[in-house]
Amino acid sequence: MTIFTSYFKTGLRNFLRNKITSTINVIGLATSISIGIAVYLLIDQQLRLDEFHPEVEKIYAVQSVIAWEGREEIWSRTPQMLGRVLAEDFPQVTHSARVHVKSSIVRHQDKIFSELLTFIDHDYFEIFDFPLKAGSQNLGLNQVIISSNMALKYFKDEDPMGKTFRIIVNEQPYVFEVSGVAQKFPQTASFEFEFAVSIDHLPAMLSNDLNSWRNVNEASLFTFIKLNEPQSIELIKSNMDGYLKEVNRANPEWTLEAFQFEPLSSAAENSQFTKGCYACGSTPQVLFTFAIISVLLFASACFNYINIAVASSGKRLKEIALRKVIGSNRRQIIFQFLVENTIMTLIALITGLLLAKVFI
Repeated sequence: MTIFTSYFKTGLRNFLRNKITSTINVIGLATSISIGIAVYLLIDQQLRLDEFHPEVEKIYAVQSVIAWEGREEIWSRTPQMLGRVLAEDFPQVTHSARVHVKSSIVRHQDKIFSELLTFIDHDYFEIFDFPLKAGSQNLGLNQVIISSNMALKYFKDEDPMGKTFRIIVNEQPYVFEVSGVAQKFPQTASFEFEFAVSIDHLPAMLSNDLNSWRNVNEASLFTFIKLNEPQSIELIKSNMDGYLKEVNRANPEWTLEAFQFEPLSSAAENSQFTKGCYACGSTPQVLFTFAIISVLLFASACFNYINIAVASSGKRLKEIALRKVIGSNRRQIIFQFLVENTIMTLIALITGLLLAKVFI
């Protein structure tokens, strides 16, 4: 123990004596470690997107396949009526939810901001696990559920329940009362909302007919369904031709080739292949690029560390010779250098962890 203490004190003195090289080594290793941690957390988050929803394997996003300029495109939106009729016609569909997102101007007292207004169907909270910390998930007319970030932004420490917002959509003002505040959204959520109102407001606010097969483009809706069993999706897929004919009859200028059903667990991952995603995530190529960059940075830091360590050891030849003269053997000298490098790498590791904690 006494010998180890001596090695530790000697190593610490050498670390403090060579401030410039020690600092360069620590900064290089710590930076690469913190970046590596950040990239790992990003990749882990992207691979687990939306898995927190209960029975996520039973949830599907309905998408439209459109022939456009000689090629097929997958659109995340569907005609307004589709979600409702799927729930009515198939007992295997336990819940369906249609969603529409619209930019709006939100005003409360002297605070005016541009925000995203999300129109949600009645089963939205039956499909997605976004619990509230105050209020009810049942949205009535002229009621709004806000996120915890919006509650803090507009009300700070005040209780937002019962407060009103003036929301302007297409230059028309509407007054909504806060009926609920959502808990903080999980980091693995590929989508969330700022202001959520009932989809029943769509006909009046945006002239969308929820009982029409018209409008398969910008006025269409995101549609999600939840099944009693994942295997039921094959039955629904095989019975979509009738709905496809209805849509194409109502929209001869925007004919659909097919409907497809994307599992929610993979919707964000495959969002690169769809137009106008609601559940969005990073592409595998981007994640792979980040992973390669972090590995190269760490390899570069290690290479730099080795170069400086080898160069520094040349300056300590007299010290090594003196140690041998007074009786130190080869093993003891090697152990001394290992202790010194262990001290430096531990300091770099702790610094890297602190940097990751501060900036992530």
